[in-house]
Amino acid sequence: MAVRIRLSRIGRKNRPFYRLGAFDSRAPRNGKCIELLGWYDPLRENAEDQLKVNLERSAHWLSMGAEPTPKTAILLKRAGVTFPKTKAQKKMEQAIAAKGQSKGKEKTKAKAKGKSK
Repeated sequence: MAVRIRLSRIGRKNRPFYRLGAFDSRAPRNGKCIELLGWYDPLRENAEDQLKVNLERSAHWLSMGAEPTPKTAILLKRAGVTFPKTKAQKKMEQAIAAKGQSKGKEKTKAKAKGKSK
C-alpha cells in the first residue's frame, strides 16, 4: 500500500479549508484518511495561524516512505518538518564525496612529482 500525504478539501463554496492527512494513494481526494496530520486555512490573515501540523507524526509517515504532494511538501517545509534523504540523494552525495577525495589524492601525487624533479 502506497501512502501519500495530501490535502482534502472540506470548506464551503468560496471558503476553502483543508485537512492534511496520510491517505492510501488509491483513495479519492475526500476519501478515508489513514491518519489526520493537521489542517490548512488559506484565508486566515495571520500567516502563523494558517497552518497547524503534527510535526512528530508527519516526520514518522515521511520516514515510513509516504510521499507528499507538491503543495503539501511546501506546507510541511513551512511548518518545519525535515524530510529524510532519498536513496538517489544519498548516492549523489557519496559520488560527490568520492570525487572530492580522488581529486585530493591526484593533487598530492602531482605535488610529489613536482618536488622530485
